[in-house]
Amino acid sequence: MNITNYCVWKKIEDLQPNDTILHPLYREDGLLLIQRFKRITTSIIKHLNRHFSENFPVLVASTDEKFHEFIDNKLYLDPQFKQEIHKLNDIHKNTFAYSVTNTYAEYNNADHSIDMHSDSKPEQVSSSNILYSFPLWHSFDDLLESKSLKIRAKMIKRRIEKSLAQNPELLDLIGMLKGYHDVSYIHSMNTLIISLLIGLSLELDYDDLEDLALATLFTDIGFTAIDPKEYKNYLDNAKNDKQTLEHHINQSIEIVRKVERLNRKSIINAILDHHEYYNGQGLPNRKTSQEISLFGRIIAIAHAYDEMVGGYIQERTVCSLEAQLKIWQERGQKFDQDILRIYFSKIGLFKVNQPVILNNTQSGIIIGFTDYLNEPLLPKIKLSTGEIKDYYFIKDLSELKITNK
Repeated sequence: MNITNYCVWKKIEDLQPNDTILHPLYREDGLLLIQRFKRITTSIIKHLNRHFSENFPVLVASTDEKFHEFIDNKLYLDPQFKQEIHKLNDIHKNTFAYSVTNTYAEYNNADHSIDMHSDSKPEQVSSSNILYSFPLWHSFDDLLESKSLKIRAKMIKRRIEKSLAQNPELLDLIGMLKGYHDVSYIHSMNTLIISLLIGLSLELDYDDLEDLALATLFTDIGFTAIDPKEYKNYLDNAKNDKQTLEHHINQSIEIVRKVERLNRKSIINAILDHHEYYNGQGLPNRKTSQEISLFGRIIAIAHAYDEMVGGYIQERTVCSLEAQLKIWQERGQKFDQDILRIYFSKIGLFKVNQPVILNNTQSGIIIGFTDYLNEPLLPKIKLSTGEIKDYYFIKDLSELKITNK
């Protein structure tokens, strides 16, 4: 058996609608962009073109018939396929600050349940299934600066894994998200990780961190009570449908109140408040500043970031660094500025001597900041040509990427 009969290498520029990608694809921040075994559309190809260079390689099924044979015969466990995945990882890790494909290869060693296409029936999920398929779950503690925060991150991950394993009702709700729509599932899992990073930065205790994670995971569970076409229209209209927004909040609260582990004031308030803005211009109750629950303020940041990078809203997407800068620039307006200051100081997004790439071609290193206190996301870069670029004056990070070397 020759695995090349079942899968072929393609560049992003060569992808066609109805191609099936045989592995997950991750964003530059390590969070999930599309799930494995995903049949891609014209819309997805547009997203991929925004996130990756035209020469970025992927593995796709050679034909539909071969794909079904690949699944039926569990060839995703075949050593030849794993070898192809590791080859892919060697290329991807030169592009990303996070080597995520390798973690996927380790996940792929086990025969986990799979989701062939977004229109397949909801699969049964297990705690290992959902967490192993998000590689940043394993490594997000590396984003934190201090040793104590790294230790606490490992502890809370184990605690959440245990909580999910011991609560079938929670896994059932995750199955609802997974079976409803790709966006609802990916967005919920991505924001869980982001919220935990923020909560760890704020040094919340373990009980609060676990409640924050579960609140984040199920803030959008109410969408499962809405027709998927209505949900798609809601995203395409930039979430401007107040009725749909309030309906999904009410439905989410109704659903989580039926689950004993979730029926807590902090979780209910988080769901109620996650669309509120710090300046009082949000929904549904136009709360301001500290009137908004702490979890609500955290989740608002996590949701906004993932929506911008994931391109869920009107299919508009920006790079990870650009999204973080946009959020920082709206501190005190949409978002709690104190939370953002603490968070960005704890994750050390930009460090002196850190290598970067501009426009996927020019390399450079960070040499300092003009005003780190007020603008910690606008570094000063020295290019390999010797040219100095100070983003304090440019204020646009769309061309910039953090790299490993």
